[in-house]
Amino acid sequence: MGIKVSDLILKATTQCKKGFSCLSGKTDCMCKASSSNPDHTLVIKPYSSDPCDYNRTLGNAHHCLCPVRNDIYNRYKI
Repeated sequence: MGIKVSDLILKATTQCKKGFSCLSGKTDCMCKASSSNPDHTLVIKPYSSDPCDYNRTLGNAHHCLCPVRNDIYNRYKI
């Protein structure tokens, strides 16, 4: 069973280089979320050394700015 997000979220995600593989329902392709913050960005443990255009580092923390990944976390808590 795949993961659903709105068309608006998909259209906002313009820099995905992984072909929206996170929508397949398999979670092994997603960065692990450790928490969310009030700005609706995820604090993550990066998935791999493969750079993602949505991964930003601030101090020692990595933040995910991907609209799809953030929506998945907010809807499904994964």
